[in-house]
Amino acid sequence: MTTLADLQAAVAATTTVQASALALIQGLARQLETLAAELETQGVDPTAVEALATTLSMQAAAFAAAVVANTPVVAPPPPLPPSLAGA
Repeated sequence: MTTLADLQAAVAATTTVQASALALIQGLARQLETLAAELETQGVDPTAVEALATTLSMQAAAFAAAVVANTPVVAPPPPLPPSLAGA
């Protein structure tokens, strides 16, 4: 039987993985942008490198949007009755 603690652990693990994946994609895009000028001196077409960076940035945005779109909004719990609020 799945417990609340099991579900909380699964949500925490998923959140960590999603954040890590997004950071990885965004980091790769920034690295490509930084390397574009350096690679040009080595004969690499800078527009091709910039296109890769743009693609990664777009994928990061799409990934982030998908996470938001597929994450249910959980309503906050109702307030405790006054008789229990001070307990």
